[in-house]
Amino acid sequence: MALVVNDSDYVRDSYNIEHYTGTKQKPRAIDRSAEKMDNHYFLTRQSANLMEDLNRQILNGSSLFLMYGDKRVGKTSLLNEFAQRRLQAVDRHHFDFAQSSILLHSSIKPTKIRKDIKLIEKVFTASEKGNVILLDHLEQASKKALQVLFQCWNTDGVDKKLNLVICCDQGYFSELKTFAAQFSISMQVMQLLPLKPAEVDEFVSVWKLQRNFSCDAAQQRQLQRNIKACSGKIGEINSALEMVCKRLAE
Repeated sequence: MALVVNDSDYVRDSYNIEHYTGTKQKPRAIDRSAEKMDNHYFLTRQSANLMEDLNRQILNGSSLFLMYGDKRVGKTSLLNEFAQRRLQAVDRHHFDFAQSSILLHSSIKPTKIRKDIKLIEKVFTASEKGNVILLDHLEQASKKALQVLFQCWNTDGVDKKLNLVICCDQGYFSELKTFAAQFSISMQVMQLLPLKPAEVDEFVSVWKLQRNFSCDAAQQRQLQRNIKACSGKIGEINSALEMVCKRLAE
C-alpha cells in the first residue's frame, strides 16, 4: 500500500483540504522474522510511515483525517491495525458502516442504530476531550448523516479537541470534498494506493509460508495470472489466494 510522495508534505487546494503526501524518510527494511504464522497485518514501509505520522499528529492535537482509495486496496485493514496497535492507550470510538453491527470499540453502550444521524450525534456527545473517533466505510452512511458529522465536528469536535479519522472509497471522495467545502472543513487527506509489484511478491511469499502452500507448475502460472489481474489490491489478492487454496483442498 503506497502513498503519493511529492516534494512537500502537504499541498493545499481550492477545497481547503490538505493532501497527505507522506513523511520523506529513507527506505526502511521490514523485519518479518518475528511475525507469527497466523492472521497478521502485512506491513509495508509506506503503510508503517502512514501509521506513524498519523499517530504522532493525533498525540500532538486535534485533527480531522480522511483516508481514501480504491475498493479492496486495504483501507479497513490499515485502520483496524492502527486502532489496535497504536491507540491502545487512547479512548476511542470505532465504527464501521459496512457491518451489521457497526460498533467495534467504544465506551458507548451497544446500540441498534445503524447508518443514522443519531449514532453520530451520540458519539460526539459521549466523547471526552482528546478522544479519537474512527469511522469506516463512510460512503455507506446517508447524506444527512454526513452533514450531521461535519456539524458535530465544527462544534463538539473543535470544543473537545477530538481527533476524527474517516475512511471512504475513492468514488466517494469528490462528494466528500463538496460537503467539506460547504462546512469550511479542513482535512488531512491520505490516499492509499495498491501494493507495488515487489510488495505483491513479498505478500504472496509470506502467505504461502504461513500455509505451507505448494502447487504444480500449471497451477502456479494460473495463480500468477490471477494475482496480476488484482492490480496490487491486497484484498483481491488475498481472495485469489484463498480461492486457489480452497480448490486444492477439494
